[in-house]
Amino acid sequence: MYDKFGSLFFAVLMFSILGCNNKQTDLGLNVEDNSKIDITNAILTETSSNCQEYIQDYFSSVKDIKRSISFEGSVSVSNGDTGCAITVNGIPNHDFNDQAGQFEHWVSNVNRLFNIPDKPVISNQSIP
Repeated sequence: MYDKFGSLFFAVLMFSILGCNNKQTDLGLNVEDNSKIDITNAILTETSSNCQEYIQDYFSSVKDIKRSISFEGSVSVSNGDTGCAITVNGIPNHDFNDQAGQFEHWVSNVNRLFNIPDKPVISNQSIP
């Protein structure tokens, strides 16, 4: 059961998030010279529940369409003490806020840190 939940959680986390040259990874994603992977408009299809397989820095170059403002999304997956540390800035990997968008607040960076244990267990209580 966890494998499905873990894969879903990681996929959702990566989408909430988050090319400078023509280098490409095995997934067809552009890689900057400093090894950040460009996930702009990428459809993420990997489903491993092992976060260690995703250790890398990722970025997206996107635009708030209504305001004509550029943003850079950022996701960093690193090796933590007992699992993975995932740092995100809340900017998606696709353009947003088109004419159909009705955001209550303007989009801005919201930095968050998630720690994913190597062997997570389902909690007996809900955690806000």
